[in-house]
Amino acid sequence: MTNFSIKVVENKFDVVVKGHTGYEDRGYDIVCASISTMVNITVNLIDNFGYNVYDLSIKDGYLSFKCDVNDTTKVIIKTLEDDLSSLSKQYPDFIKKI
Repeated sequence: MTNFSIKVVENKFDVVVKGHTGYEDRGYDIVCASISTMVNITVNLIDNFGYNVYDLSIKDGYLSFKCDVNDTTKVIIKTLEDDLSSLSKQYPDFIKKI
């Protein structure tokens, strides 16, 4: 199961995605691949728009980062949250918001 959390702490978005979905074997897990793609695109968008990504941590089954809250990052993070939430509705046994 993959859990994700998106919250605002001290005027920064705090994003945490952890755990393995277990949907399929490594290399064939479309749910895991979708999550990884969504989060990587989000981090790259924030960086490419020139905003800071803080405390980026990537480990096996774990990714977290922080970024400042502003009009642009609100849209980017909201899109990530909507997409992850949509995925969790499609695959409720494999991903959930905490």
